Amino acid sequence: MWFVVELPVVDGLAIAGQLRGHGCGTKVVVLSALDKPAVVRAALSNSVQAFLPKGVSIDKLVETVRRVHDGETVIGAELISAALSGELNPLTSREREVLTLLAGGETAKEVSRELHIAVGTVSNTVTRILQKLRARNKVDAIRIAKENGWI
Repeated sequence: MWFVVELPVVDGLAIAGQLRGHGCGTKVVVLSALDKPAVVRAALSNSVQAFLPKGVSIDKLVETVRRVHDGETVIGAELISAALSGELNPLTSREREVLTLLAGGETAKEVSRELHIAVGTVSNTVTRILQKLRARNKVDAIRIAKENGWI
């Protein structure tokens, strides 16, 4: 069965997970331009049988479909390595909370009110986040965290 990973209303990987949850035995091959660690981890957690980059050759695609049909799981070592390396989240739960709220457009003052902490604490938390992620600014930190599936 084939799905687009990023559909406008529902995520293709979520559909794959739902199919597996219903025990219908459908085998899922993901062909995606999105090979970021978070996407690969989501595919693995939804029990897909194969994950291939979108630019894969037709021969490799046909070989993969045959292997999946024969019961194999086909996910490139480089993708698994990237998924595992991106899995180690350096942020604390509080740092993730703060960054998630900032990513949603809230100001430091709004974050402080929502989390019942001082504005200075929000500022200090952002500084720690920037250091941990080696980010240039908040926008860069949000991008890094989203790409790695940390927020």
